[in-house]
Amino acid sequence: MLNIAVVTTVYFPLSHADVIITRWIKPLATDADWGWSEQRSKIVSIYIDQFPDTDIGREICQRHDVPIFDTVANALCRGGNDLAVDAVLLIGEHGDYADNEIGQKLYPRKELFDKIVDVFRTSNRSVPVFCDKHLSWNFDWALEMDRTAREMGFLLLAGSSIPHCLRPRARSGKRLQSTAVVMNIMDSTVSNSHKQSLNHAPAANAVYDRLPRGKVRKSGASLIKIAGQYSSWKQHLRPLKPLP
Repeated sequence: MLNIAVVTTVYFPLSHADVIITRWIKPLATDADWGWSEQRSKIVSIYIDQFPDTDIGREICQRHDVPIFDTVANALCRGGNDLAVDAVLLIGEHGDYADNEIGQKLYPRKELFDKIVDVFRTSNRSVPVFCDKHLSWNFDWALEMDRTAREMGFLLLAGSSIPHCLRPRARSGKRLQSTAVVMNIMDSTVSNSHKQSLNHAPAANAVYDRLPRGKVRKSGASLIKIAGQYSSWKQHLRPLKPLP
């Protein structure tokens, strides 16, 4: 059983921390439908940066005997002096943080990552790190995070965990299929400028090209047309081909 330390910004109902952590420490009988036939890891420690009135992290962690530590280092060392976990889950989403001039929320993923790396350096060993969502709102910081992981030789993963889930089968035995494109123009990439943040728009076209013909593809085209209504998107979306 692998021991996981969690470093998160905040933990309230339906937050990323709730969706990921609560599900992790409270396995469900239906997990096997998603390819999780058995639990191979457990959360053994957690650091939470903010505690709003809506916090549920303290109550859930207490109920499941998961200790909350006051610093990132203590969470990774589990109260000791050296790294004492097999991997780190970094969830830097949600919380009361400032916005920059173009509306990006300045989530402290890089700052929390640096504190994780400090423990790796003092312990003379490192473990894999998974960063929920993208690495940073600042492109240069994201590059630095990647460079640090390469230089120190630890695995750094980032993004949504949903694409890695196996699709469950419906009662008919057929696999359920769905496609969704959800993008926040200001906070959907690691870019540090408004112009760069729009460069992900072709992703919508890429999704459209992979949709099967018929009703599903028509739905995808409608979705992209809706996205095209945003003035900042229009110049990046190429004209759509007529649908059969």
